[in-house]
Amino acid sequence: MLPADLVIIATGICSNTQLAQRAGLAMNRGVLVDDCLTTSHPNVLAAGDVAEHRGTLYGLWGASQFQGNIAGLNAVGRKAEFGGIPRSNALKVLGIDLFSIGVVEPEGSGFHVVDDEAGERYVRFVFRGDRLVGAILLGETAGAASVKKAIESSVDLGHLLRKEAGAADIMAGLTQAGP
Repeated sequence: MLPADLVIIATGICSNTQLAQRAGLAMNRGVLVDDCLTTSHPNVLAAGDVAEHRGTLYGLWGASQFQGNIAGLNAVGRKAEFGGIPRSNALKVLGIDLFSIGVVEPEGSGFHVVDDEAGERYVRFVFRGDRLVGAILLGETAGAASVKKAIESSVDLGHLLRKEAGAADIMAGLTQAGP
Protein backbone atom coordinates (compact mmCIF):
# COMPACT_ATOMS: atom_id res chain seq x y z
CA MET A 1 0.00 0.00 0.00
CA LEU A 2 1.11 3.52 -0.78
CA PRO A 3 -0.42 6.54 0.96
CA ALA A 4 -1.82 9.07 -1.51
CA ASP A 5 -4.04 12.12 -1.58
CA LEU A 6 -5.12 11.47 -5.17
CA VAL A 7 -4.88 8.45 -7.47
CA ILE A 8 -5.55 8.68 -11.20
CA ILE A 9 -5.81 5.48 -13.22
CA ALA A 10 -5.81 5.66 -17.00
CA THR A 11 -6.37 2.42 -18.86
CA GLY A 12 -5.94 3.67 -22.42
CA ILE A 13 -8.06 2.65 -25.35
CA CYS A 14 -8.82 -0.58 -27.12
CA SER A 15 -9.87 -0.01 -30.72
CA ASN A 16 -12.65 -2.07 -32.28
CA THR A 17 -10.74 -3.47 -35.25
CA GLN A 18 -12.92 -6.47 -36.13
CA LEU A 19 -14.06 -5.09 -39.50
CA ALA A 20 -10.53 -4.01 -40.43
CA GLN A 21 -9.17 -7.45 -39.52
CA ARG A 22 -11.83 -9.16 -41.65
CA ALA A 23 -10.89 -6.83 -44.52
CA GLY A 24 -7.25 -7.94 -44.19
CA LEU A 25 -5.84 -4.53 -43.29
CA ALA A 26 -2.43 -4.34 -41.59
CA MET A 27 -2.87 -4.13 -37.84
CA ASN A 28 -0.96 -3.61 -34.65
CA ARG A 29 -2.87 -2.12 -31.69
CA GLY A 30 -5.01 -0.33 -34.29
CA VAL A 31 -5.27 -0.09 -38.06
CA LEU A 32 -1.85 0.99 -39.35
CA VAL A 33 -1.96 4.23 -41.37
CA ASP A 34 0.63 6.37 -43.12
CA ASP A 35 0.89 10.18 -43.04
CA CYS A 36 -2.04 10.45 -45.48
CA LEU A 37 -4.04 8.16 -43.16
CA THR A 38 -4.11 5.48 -45.86
CA THR A 39 -4.21 1.89 -44.62
CA SER A 40 -2.42 -1.08 -46.18
CA HIS A 41 -5.15 -1.02 -48.84
CA PRO A 42 -4.62 2.07 -51.04
CA ASN A 43 -8.35 2.82 -51.27
CA VAL A 44 -9.09 2.62 -47.53
CA LEU A 45 -8.41 5.44 -45.08
CA ALA A 46 -8.73 5.31 -41.31
CA ALA A 47 -8.99 8.06 -38.70
CA GLY A 48 -9.82 8.45 -35.04
CA ASP A 49 -9.62 5.85 -32.30
CA VAL A 50 -9.01 2.99 -34.72
CA ALA A 51 -6.07 4.59 -36.58
CA GLU A 52 -2.52 3.83 -35.40
CA HIS A 53 -0.17 6.48 -36.79
CA ARG A 54 3.59 6.14 -36.24
CA GLY A 55 2.94 3.79 -33.34
CA THR A 56 0.42 6.08 -31.62
CA LEU A 57 -3.26 5.48 -30.94
CA TYR A 58 -4.47 8.91 -29.86
CA GLY A 59 -7.86 8.08 -28.38
CA LEU A 60 -8.68 11.77 -28.05
CA TRP A 61 -11.44 13.83 -29.63
CA GLY A 62 -9.17 16.62 -30.91
CA ALA A 63 -6.81 14.23 -32.67
CA SER A 64 -9.73 12.25 -34.12
CA GLN A 65 -11.32 15.40 -35.48
CA PHE A 66 -8.03 16.55 -37.02
CA GLN A 67 -7.40 13.11 -38.55
CA GLY A 68 -10.96 13.03 -39.91
CA ASN A 69 -10.35 16.32 -41.71
CA ILE A 70 -7.09 15.03 -43.22
CA ALA A 71 -8.66 11.71 -44.26
CA GLY A 72 -11.64 13.54 -45.78
CA LEU A 73 -9.37 15.76 -47.87
CA ASN A 74 -7.43 12.74 -49.10
CA ALA A 75 -10.65 10.84 -49.86
CA VAL A 76 -11.70 13.56 -52.32
CA GLY A 77 -8.28 13.72 -53.98
CA ARG A 78 -6.70 16.67 -52.17
CA LYS A 79 -3.27 15.76 -50.83
CA ALA A 80 -3.01 16.36 -47.08
CA GLU A 81 -0.74 14.84 -44.45
CA PHE A 82 -1.09 14.20 -40.75
CA GLY A 83 2.31 14.68 -39.13
CA GLY A 84 1.12 13.73 -35.66
CA ILE A 85 0.33 15.99 -32.74
CA PRO A 86 1.48 15.97 -29.12
CA ARG A 87 -0.94 13.99 -27.01
CA SER A 88 -2.62 16.15 -24.42
CA ASN A 89 -5.25 15.65 -21.75
CA ALA A 90 -7.21 17.98 -19.52
CA LEU A 91 -9.04 16.64 -16.52
CA LYS A 92 -10.93 18.06 -13.57
CA VAL A 93 -11.60 15.65 -10.73
CA LEU A 94 -12.83 16.60 -7.26
CA GLY A 95 -12.11 20.25 -7.98
CA ILE A 96 -8.50 19.61 -9.00
CA ASP A 97 -7.42 20.66 -12.51
CA LEU A 98 -4.86 18.63 -14.45
CA PHE A 99 -3.32 19.23 -17.88
CA SER A 100 -0.63 17.08 -19.46
CA ILE A 101 0.89 17.12 -22.92
CA GLY A 102 3.69 15.40 -24.77
CA VAL A 103 6.62 13.65 -23.11
CA VAL A 104 6.19 13.77 -19.33
CA GLU A 105 8.49 10.89 -18.32
CA PRO A 106 11.52 11.18 -20.61
CA GLU A 107 13.62 8.12 -21.25
CA GLY A 108 17.26 8.38 -22.23
CA SER A 109 19.59 11.33 -22.34
CA GLY A 110 19.15 14.75 -23.88
CA PHE A 111 16.20 15.84 -21.74
CA HIS A 112 16.09 18.57 -19.11
CA VAL A 113 13.26 18.49 -16.54
CA VAL A 114 12.10 21.45 -14.46
CA ASP A 115 9.77 20.51 -11.57
CA ASP A 116 8.10 22.73 -9.01
CA GLU A 117 5.66 21.85 -6.25
CA ALA A 118 3.98 24.32 -3.95
CA GLY A 119 0.99 23.34 -1.85
CA GLU A 120 -1.75 22.00 -4.10
CA ARG A 121 0.13 22.99 -7.26
CA TYR A 122 2.65 20.92 -9.26
CA VAL A 123 4.32 21.91 -12.51
CA ARG A 124 6.70 19.90 -14.69
CA PHE A 125 8.32 21.06 -17.90
CA VAL A 126 10.30 18.63 -20.06
CA PHE A 127 12.75 20.02 -22.60
CA ARG A 128 14.73 18.33 -25.34
CA GLY A 129 17.44 20.76 -26.32
CA ASP A 130 15.86 24.22 -26.40
CA ARG A 131 12.36 22.92 -27.20
CA LEU A 132 9.56 22.21 -24.75
CA VAL A 133 8.37 18.66 -25.48
CA GLY A 134 6.12 17.94 -22.52
CA ALA A 135 4.44 19.40 -19.46
CA ILE A 136 2.21 18.64 -16.50
CA LEU A 137 0.15 21.35 -14.83
CA LEU A 138 -1.66 20.17 -11.71
CA GLY A 139 -3.82 22.46 -9.60
CA GLU A 140 -3.34 25.52 -11.81
CA THR A 141 -3.92 25.06 -15.55
CA ALA A 142 -4.44 28.65 -16.68
CA GLY A 143 -1.30 28.51 -18.84
CA ALA A 144 -2.28 25.30 -20.65
CA ALA A 145 -3.03 27.01 -23.99
CA SER A 146 0.37 28.73 -23.98
CA VAL A 147 2.15 25.48 -23.09
CA LYS A 148 0.28 23.61 -25.84
CA LYS A 149 1.15 26.28 -28.41
CA ALA A 150 4.84 26.25 -27.44
CA ILE A 151 5.03 22.47 -27.83
CA GLU A 152 3.06 22.29 -31.08
CA SER A 153 5.04 25.12 -32.69
CA SER A 154 8.43 23.86 -31.41
CA VAL A 155 9.32 27.38 -30.27
CA ASP A 156 12.93 27.90 -29.17
CA LEU A 157 13.01 28.49 -25.40
CA GLY A 158 16.76 28.39 -25.02
CA HIS A 159 16.77 31.93 -23.62
CA LEU A 160 14.80 30.69 -20.60
CA LEU A 161 16.98 27.65 -20.09
CA ARG A 162 20.20 29.65 -20.31
CA LYS A 163 18.92 31.80 -17.42
CA GLU A 164 18.38 28.57 -15.44
CA ALA A 165 14.76 29.60 -15.10
CA GLY A 166 12.50 27.87 -12.63
CA ALA A 167 9.01 26.63 -13.44
CA ALA A 168 7.40 30.00 -12.55
CA ASP A 169 9.80 31.84 -14.89
CA ILE A 170 9.12 29.37 -17.71
CA MET A 171 5.36 29.71 -17.27
CA ALA A 172 5.64 33.51 -17.21
CA GLY A 173 7.73 33.41 -20.40
CA LEU A 174 5.18 31.19 -22.13
CA THR A 175 2.12 33.18 -21.09
CA GLN A 176 3.73 36.53 -22.03
CA ALA A 177 4.19 35.16 -25.56
CA GLY A 178 0.41 34.52 -25.62
CA PRO A 179 -1.55 31.40 -26.66
